[in-house]
Amino acid sequence: MRAVIAAAFVFLVAASTADAGIQLSLESDPLPLVEITVVIPAGFESARPEEAGAASVMSDILDGGTATLNRETYQDRLASFGASNDFTLSNLYSVWTLQFPIVEGKDYGALADHLAENWKSPRLTDETFGIAVRKLAATLTASLDSDMSLGVSTSRRWADRKFFGGVPITLDRVAALHKETTAAVWNRDFVGATDIWAGVVAPPESLPLIRTVLSRVFAAQGEISERSKPAPLALREVPARVSGADQIFLILDKPDRTQTMTSIISVARDRYGSSDELAAEFGTYVLVGGGLGSIFGEEIRTKRGLAYAVSPVQPFFLGHPSLGLATNPVRPKSDEALEVIAKLVETGYDKPSLIHDLPAETWDRQWKSYIYGKLLDRSTPEGRIEERMEVAVGELSPELYQRKITDWKTDRDQVKSTLEKTWAQSAVVGAVVGDAKELEPLVAKHFPRYRVVVIPYRDSILSKTYQ
Repeated sequence: MRAVIAAAFVFLVAASTADAGIQLSLESDPLPLVEITVVIPAGFESARPEEAGAASVMSDILDGGTATLNRETYQDRLASFGASNDFTLSNLYSVWTLQFPIVEGKDYGALADHLAENWKSPRLTDETFGIAVRKLAATLTASLDSDMSLGVSTSRRWADRKFFGGVPITLDRVAALHKETTAAVWNRDFVGATDIWAGVVAPPESLPLIRTVLSRVFAAQGEISERSKPAPLALREVPARVSGADQIFLILDKPDRTQTMTSIISVARDRYGSSDELAAEFGTYVLVGGGLGSIFGEEIRTKRGLAYAVSPVQPFFLGHPSLGLATNPVRPKSDEALEVIAKLVETGYDKPSLIHDLPAETWDRQWKSYIYGKLLDRSTPEGRIEERMEVAVGELSPELYQRKITDWKTDRDQVKSTLEKTWAQSAVVGAVVGDAKELEPLVAKHFPRYRVVVIPYRDSILSKTYQ
């Protein structure tokens, strides 16, 4: 799809910050192709143990067809329009996408009816439910083989449970899931969502057709309103129960690894103010978001050769600011790597001297690179729709979105202050994957203020780990 799904985190539907209904943002493109991206403010996050995993199985169930059409027949009917349809979830919002070419003489009302039946009456039978549950269980089990995601996903499950009271999706929770529960969650949180956002890239003359598709598929949401300026979707505030004293380091015991995947993830108590938003994003870009040209990437990979990958963590966790990094040091250099990571975290966030000491020419070069990247993103219809989606899901404030990018400004003191302030009121969860016998004394040496928890890696997908 031309519209890229952004990674952002907001929290569940309830009190509305926008009028109920369907927000429609249209970007004109003369190409005879319609691309629709719909955001529903509900995802796989659950506060009830019996509902954990319910939303996650729905992607497969939607692929299975409708109550009256099996998978093969349903897919054939989509194919007759040249249409492709997909549904994906993040923690707390989901994205429904549709793409089809405009062909003169086609009855697109029939396409809208097929999609509407799939959305409102998916093929949730014993067979499709059983297959979807087995696939989800297989995905969880397969995640144990990916060290890079193992540490990050375990950290996020830990933070979800310990700091927000959530219920992580685990193997035993999935095994206990019921079809009736899944149906109830689907109808309550997704079909019955109060307000949604729809971003469209299409020829302007196709707008009546687009309205037909949206009004039939998402009939429960009601009126469609076209908006050039998006508004955030309805949110429910959930405070993070954290303090700067919450510092945990998880060791995922997995012997015989050639690399020791390591991540540091923070979860802030307070959300960014309007003056902090740009400073935090640019500070993250300079430290780690700018790839191998970032300070962390340069130090870990280029100068020291400790790892071949260095990446930032997602900028928000359940709507709260999140700082940190993920990298994969080679095992023989684990001691040096943990020492370097600890130092970078301290000088990047805790006492951000790295920002203070950055040469003026480097600061200017990084700022130009950051701004040019933003301007390039906004130069295409797809990029402009993606940016509006960021506003809808709470990753970009309406105030910053409405300012010209060339008018964006921050300075070194603001970046340093924002990073330091955010880190000071954050809980921090570190994680390293490897042999616990080797790693435990190293973690204790380089992260002496952190409480160390050793987890057999196979237990990372079981609920007992997070009790």
